[in-house]
Amino acid sequence: MPRIIYPALNYLNYQMKYSILLSLLLFSLFSFESCGKKQKAVSATVTPGILRGVWELRHINGGFRAPGDFAPGNGYVYEFSDSAFKHFEQQKVNDQGSYSIMKDTFYDRVTIMDRIMFSNHNDKQFIKIKDTRLILYYGMIAADGTEETYEKIADAPGADH
Repeated sequence: MPRIIYPALNYLNYQMKYSILLSLLLFSLFSFESCGKKQKAVSATVTPGILRGVWELRHINGGFRAPGDFAPGNGYVYEFSDSAFKHFEQQKVNDQGSYSIMKDTFYDRVTIMDRIMFSNHNDKQFIKIKDTRLILYYGMIAADGTEETYEKIADAPGADH
């Protein structure tokens, strides 16, 4: 008995096989891509000994404002001892308490950085020290976060600022 071939059914079978194969290929490609995103550590570790001192604001980037530079003597200062901090705004204590530093995954979910945890804040804030610069990250710039850069102006807390 001769077999009747329906060209339309063969075409549909071919299209279905092709679609399934293409889907599997794309899935595999994206699976391998996500496996390739290994967490990378930022080499410099912030310790209380390195952080100890007086740091004055020099630059802010991000948030709901244009980037801004701040001149010396602006009064926006962090003082860090081995376990305590004070934050000044215009030479007046705005915040104070204890702090700790731990490694955590940055907002990009790839980079491991030092996270600073202030005793009276629940915000996820990251910290980096480069030369005489302290950088505090509050969220991601792309999501209205800010990046504040401070310069070390004294080695010991309690210095005039």
